[in-house]
Amino acid sequence: MSKIVHGTVTGNLIRFEEPLGLPDGTGVEVVVRPIELSDQAKQLKLESLFGSCRSDATDLDAFLQENAVQRRLTRTESDE
Repeated sequence: MSKIVHGTVTGNLIRFEEPLGLPDGTGVEVVVRPIELSDQAKQLKLESLFGSCRSDATDLDAFLQENAVQRRLTRTESDE
């Protein structure tokens, strides 16, 4: 019996999208061939990974500006 089953690599494991139907402990041969993603799929993956960081640039700018103000206020003559 052989069949093609798709899965996702997580660390050193492959998580299959469907049950294999084999009892635990059954030896198998696995041929790994990465699936090429379309440009749209790549874009969606990037957005899911980095989409939560969208507001970080604004927050970072505000933090850096406040930090610069605080540094100027606490700077002593020996620091200059």
